[in-house]
Amino acid sequence: MLLAEAGFSDEDGDGFLEKNGRELVLRFLPANGRYVKDREVAEAIEAQLREIGIRVEMDIFEWATTFGKWRSADLPYEMISAGWGGLTDCDYSLWCQFLSDMTPPTGWNSYRYSNLELDRLIKLGRITLDQEERKLIYARVQSLLAADLPFVPIFVTKETAVISTDVKGLVMYPSEYYLDLFAVHY
Repeated sequence: MLLAEAGFSDEDGDGFLEKNGRELVLRFLPANGRYVKDREVAEAIEAQLREIGIRVEMDIFEWATTFGKWRSADLPYEMISAGWGGLTDCDYSLWCQFLSDMTPPTGWNSYRYSNLELDRLIKLGRITLDQEERKLIYARVQSLLAADLPFVPIFVTKETAVISTDVKGLVMYPSEYYLDLFAVHY
């Protein structure tokens, strides 16, 4: 186990990991009331971490409060749960989530992730017009993110729409953030 290799053990026999007399505690800011079963997922994560000896202090707020804390410059949490929907181009997600200088409140890099090579590639991808070259750039970005792992994706929801057969022109996109209703008619 990686935690044991890092020197963590249950020094006092209470079931929780410590190192040099200091307990391993992770603060968790989960979404609540924003995504399907978000609170239940957060509680399951907390229970699973407790099973391996990690104490989790969860602050559960209504969504507006959580969102405000998530967007603050001072985010005193080791874990957050949030969703992200991509639109039409990967630049939309990569630029504001992973660029080093896009930490809140400027951007969405709540992980405080910093990788100068990734910054260079994201900026290059943004200005490159050749689509084949962009694919290569963003493939390298994905490789760096997979190696560094600034966040751990846990699950993906499926967007579902149930409509009457009388409704025409509705196109569902894989993102919750884009629902074009201008072409919809009866």
